[in-house]
Amino acid sequence: IQGGALEGEAHYVPFGHVADQFIVAARERGGVSLFAVAADAEGVEIVPAVSLDMTRPLATIRFRGVDISSARLGAAGECESALMRALTLSGAVLAAEQVGGMRRTLAEVVAYAKQRVQFGRQIGSFQAMKHRMADMKVLLEGARSAAAWAIDAVLAGDPGALTACAGARAYCSDAYLKIAADGIQLHGGIGFTWEHHAHLFFKRARSSSTLLDSPEHHRERVARAIVDASDLDL
Repeated sequence: IQGGALEGEAHYVPFGHVADQFIVAARERGGVSLFAVAADAEGVEIVPAVSLDMTRPLATIRFRGVDISSARLGAAGECESALMRALTLSGAVLAAEQVGGMRRTLAEVVAYAKQRVQFGRQIGSFQAMKHRMADMKVLLEGARSAAAWAIDAVLAGDPGALTACAGARAYCSDAYLKIAADGIQLHGGIGFTWEHHAHLFFKRARSSSTLLDSPEHHRERVARAIVDASDLDL
């Protein structure tokens, strides 16, 4: 914030090109403040960005002398805790989305395994295929449990909700990426083509794993919560 106006850029904003309003975090008075800025406000420039994940368009939002005199949300410099909590809790929603992608990927692999015939039999009847699909199912059920735990904790107002969300994001990100990669491989040659949509699930899994912080970041949060709860000096 310079002279009462908003200056700066926000990168990798999902669906920023179609948003009507942005909630912008900015530092002032030694803390973080939040502002509601209209997409068509004077000084706001929206630039579509090239993204690996074609199913989740991104944009760069540039703020050049944007008037924020009537855009403030909350007290000046006192919104950091609310912002961090909102970002963490939104991880539970993203984890649920990741579970949905895993379910769809596995369902399509199973359907293809029943349809594709090789050496006179359905490829789903081969033991190697069965083992791979069983492993995918195990990852899916683990992810489903982690996401449900996080969402239940949020809805119940559980003090451990933030840790549950971090755990769900770490597990679901890794599981989705593994299942999406296996989904490509188990479709065989067709799965590696641009025409088949298996690559879209893989790209979504990759982009989701880095959205709202990486799995490594969330594992660190869980580890710190365990240390704090056990009074260990690590």
